[in-house]
This record gives sequence, structure tokens and C-alpha cells, in this order.
Amino acid sequence: MDRFNSLLLEMYRAAREVPLADFQDVVLNRLSSVVPFDSAKWGSSVAHGGGVVFHDPHVQNESPEAQQHYAEVHSQDAAARYAITHFGQTANYSLPGYYAGQDSAAIRGYVRRWRHEQALITAFNSPATGLIRSLSLYGAYANRPFTECQRRIVQAVVPHLFEALAVNRSQHLDRWSSADPQRLWSLSITDSAGYFLVKDAQFEALLEREWPQSDRAAAPPPLLRAIGGNRQAKFKGHSILVVGCRNKNLQFLKARALQAVDDLTPQQIQVAQRVAQGLTHKEIAKALGIAPSTTRNHLQAILARTSLHNNAELAAQLKSAGYC
Repeated sequence: MDRFNSLLLEMYRAAREVPLADFQDVVLNRLSSVVPFDSAKWGSSVAHGGGVVFHDPHVQNESPEAQQHYAEVHSQDAAARYAITHFGQTANYSLPGYYAGQDSAAIRGYVRRWRHEQALITAFNSPATGLIRSLSLYGAYANRPFTECQRRIVQAVVPHLFEALAVNRSQHLDRWSSADPQRLWSLSITDSAGYFLVKDAQFEALLEREWPQSDRAAAPPPLLRAIGGNRQAKFKGHSILVVGCRNKNLQFLKARALQAVDDLTPQQIQVAQRVAQGLTHKEIAKALGIAPSTTRNHLQAILARTSLHNNAELAAQLKSAGYC
């Protein structure tokens, strides 16, 4: 019991102290000191084709090739089917024996190739999103099965593990928000398939404004097409601007309402930023390598395009939009 309580305390402490990119490895390493395992798969998925389809799960001691192989055989994974019909229960498998009596040659080949001899598999449903959260711990040796005591420990720990991950993501969102003292942006984190893992209330409101009929569990398709899979990308809609940044298997999104200055060309933005800094037309022209008359023409076009009246109004809107 002392080891179990110590594990939980360390897990929740890590949720508040460990960077998001490192958290899952840190807590898996700590869990392995209580329940030894050789590899792990932790992530979100959806039920599909008689099995589950993972969204870039976090893996430990697993090859990316193994994930590609699993995608080919997921429909034969009876262990996954059991997990998603018995949420909250940790099942203890000797996988080669479990699959031996089934017409599942492909999944048996997967298990043999990647040495998933033993497995402790736990899954939970997320009704708000339809996502399945799961943790699979694998043992690589036929003569080292997981014990009933280890199964019970994992079943007790996994809900806390998922909760600690949610805390860690929320902490990251809070830190990200604090880096924006003007609160210009609303924030969210999605998995690789665009399902929201955490988002603030204003982000939800901005999505509702742009896509009134859209599903709230995942990023709308136009947004996902614009930002999905790109390390850095922007989406400009009718009413919102969204900037995305990918980090491993997560997509970090920040959004705000569109402002008039968002319609400026890149060169007009450069001119406007220097106007906001208080530079003269000659100084701007020299900095950008253009004629002073071109600078004046740009500024007239900027004010006309944004319906602003003077440089002070322009500077204020640039600041409120985060351009300076």
C-alpha cells in the first residue's frame, strides 16, 4: 500500500512539474518500478472495423513500424474488443495463447514479431468526445506472466494516470496562457486526429461563431485540413484566425477573432508595424528597401483597407491583434 500511495503522489506531483512532452515517459518509468513491463502503448483511439484505430499513441520501447503493423491487423484484435466492452477493467493476457484458438493469423504474427507475449490492457471511454483512452503494458517473455496482484495494481492506478495526464495538459495550457499577458488568444490541445483533449471556454465560443453546426468533440474538417500534420500552420476563416503548432503527437492551437489588420498583405504588415514603432516614412523606406512615396502609398492603402483613421488607431489594433 505504501508503494501504491507513493506512486500516486509522485504521479500527481509530476503532473504539475514535468513538461508535457516528458510527462508520459516519466510516469511510465515510475510505474515500471512497481509493475515491471518491457514496452507500453498509451493513447487515444476510436472503435472502428471491429477493433480500435489509434491516433499516434505514445509508445515506450516500441518501434514506429510496430504501430504501422498494428494498423494493418487492428480488426483482428479480440483483446482490444474486450477492453472496449469492459471499460475500467484491466485484463491480463498471455496473447499468443489468447489468439491461438481464433482465426487471427495476422494478429498472431504481429504479437510474435513485436514480442507482446504478455499484456495488461485497460481502457476507458470519454463520452464527451467518443474517444477511448487506453494503456497497454507488454511483457516480452513467455515465462514471465503478469500476476493477479500486478493486474489489480494497474487497474487501480490507470484512472489516476489518466487524470494526472489531464492535469498535466491543463497546467501546460495555463502556462501557455500566462505567456500571453494581453489574453489575445484562446487555447486548445488536440490529438493527431483533431479530437480536443483540452480547450478553454473562449476557444469553444470562437468555434461556435465560425461553425455553428459543427461537432464540438473535434476540430472542424476545414480547420483540420489547414493545420493537421503541419508543424506550424494558420487557418483564416470568416470570423476567426487559428494558429497551429504540432509537437510529437499533439496539436497546439490558439485562436482569436479576426480583426481588420488580418486582411493586410505581408508587406503592408511590415509597414504598419514600423508605423506603430513611431518610425518616419523615410526610416520605414530605408528599413524595407522601398521609396518613401511607396511607404506613403502603403499607409494610405492600409488605413483604407482597415477603415482606421490614423496611425494611433492602427498601432492600437496591431497591438490587440498581436502583431506588435
